[in-house]
Amino acid sequence: MNWSPDYLAEVIQENLSFRIGQRNANGLSPQWECDAHYVSTSVTDFVSWCRGNNTLAFGEYPQNEWWAYAAYLHMGTTPALSSLQKDVPWNSIFPYLPNPNGSTFWLGTNQSHTGCHYDTYGVNFVLQVFGKKRWILFPPTDTPFLYPTRLPLEESTVFSRVNFKCPNFVKYPLILNAHPRVVTLQSGDILFVPRHWWHFVETVEEDISCAVNLWIDQPQLDNTVRCKEALTQLACFSLAQCAPGNSGIINRLHAAERAFARSENWFNCLVECIDTHISSVPLKRSSPPQITSGPVLDWSILSATDIVDILPDSNKLLLPSGSFEVNLEKIIGAFLHPDVIDLVYSKLGE
Repeated sequence: MNWSPDYLAEVIQENLSFRIGQRNANGLSPQWECDAHYVSTSVTDFVSWCRGNNTLAFGEYPQNEWWAYAAYLHMGTTPALSSLQKDVPWNSIFPYLPNPNGSTFWLGTNQSHTGCHYDTYGVNFVLQVFGKKRWILFPPTDTPFLYPTRLPLEESTVFSRVNFKCPNFVKYPLILNAHPRVVTLQSGDILFVPRHWWHFVETVEEDISCAVNLWIDQPQLDNTVRCKEALTQLACFSLAQCAPGNSGIINRLHAAERAFARSENWFNCLVECIDTHISSVPLKRSSPPQITSGPVLDWSILSATDIVDILPDSNKLLLPSGSFEVNLEKIIGAFLHPDVIDLVYSKLGE
């Protein structure tokens, strides 16, 4: 692929939505997407801002204090990006993969990042187009050490409460038991992210980074997960509606989930989804797809490393500020915890 920042600025004619984050944020929690500032602007303005120029769209955000990230943009349904799909070489790299046109697009400055999380559906291939990104991955067996939470609520995403940019090992001591795998992707590298592997992803060095990824559904497993996702939303929306109006719980939902929660038919839709998946006959396991010969890829397996060697020193020994009282968000978060949803799902099947 011959993409570059200047090429994208020329080809992408419509505005993209960029999430804005602080470079020196050192709070206990990650910079959640639902709390972030957003700027809608052209890639031309974005590239110019990255190079130190003043632009109207980013006027309130000095480049040395803020990073920007156009993230998780579905290329097929984003008009500004649909024409670029033909450039993505999934067909030639993996000729046996289904739906090679279902790519998502990621463009960000250095220090732009995605909070640590795992995706509940499918598996993931990531192609680094230009720039560099560091991936810190954890196996599913590390889940007890990563403090999972469903608040903020985004479908198919389980977040970690740990701020990996400034971890507090006193508040979250179990993180020291985790077994990270670390890799820095460069132009042309492809990463395979197995099912339910946690990942914290950040653009490194002074480059602009662009990546494209492709999620592959696993129907025999994903149908069960869709039921659990519906259970999670049903519990969250129900509790949020009962909460005081000034509690702010509704703002802990991502935009799509917030819009759904404010619709008139969310309850019936979710109950129908749960009933469909609980009562459906399990899918018959199919034969694996026929693999068509393609280019030989040189895959490397990542080895575990010591987490202390890869996380920042800041806040390792600092006591967290604030109190530990049980608040409304913690109560709702407890009901939404994946372990609780798993138990509810198992009871429905009895």
